[in-house]
Amino acid sequence: LKNKRLNNGYLNLDIPEKTEGLELYLTSKNRINDNNKDKWEFNTIKANFSNFNWITDGWQLDKEGLNVLTIQGDSRVEIPLKIFAQDFKNTGKAIEFEFEVKNVTNYEDIIISCVSGNRGLEIGCKSAKFKSNEMELLTNFKDNERIRVAFSIESKYQNSIVSIYVNGVLSGLAKYTDTDTFSQSNPVNIFIGNNSCATNLYNIRG
Repeated sequence: LKNKRLNNGYLNLDIPEKTEGLELYLTSKNRINDNNKDKWEFNTIKANFSNFNWITDGWQLDKEGLNVLTIQGDSRVEIPLKIFAQDFKNTGKAIEFEFEVKNVTNYEDIIISCVSGNRGLEIGCKSAKFKSNEMELLTNFKDNERIRVAFSIESKYQNSIVSIYVNGVLSGLAKYTDTDTFSQSNPVNIFIGNNSCATNLYNIRG
């Protein structure tokens, strides 16, 4: 999401109609395991599903009766968006993931990853991390709860600040230098899923 700063700490996912200017918006709202179960896309970005049985995983209902994308066991999702293909110090960047982590057997494992050459972002079973060439920012959260993790990078023309918000609360803050860089030499897509837990995915927006 270029030229976009977070208001009150996070992107508002309660108004899905406002997608103008977004590079990516994927939501589990109203999704079921029907004939279009493996079609999840926004503009030209189409998620790739692998190893889903669409019975114990796929589009499910959470404990509140809300639609979620459950990723567990060998199931995986790859989103063909290379967030760090360019350095965005000039424009800024913001991206948010809304999810719940359940049935964790290894809290050190990663459930969402977009890291290459030690740069990028990753979300584990209990923590979220952002890494540039010169800095690393880390914050923690609880499992078995619906969580919003938002990464916000302000442009160098604003405050040169990288922030992580958890449920709208500022949970990590760092200032980057003019010599720092966010771009990956070999840019990678977004990968979601791990055998160490079940991930209920609600929204991705950025």
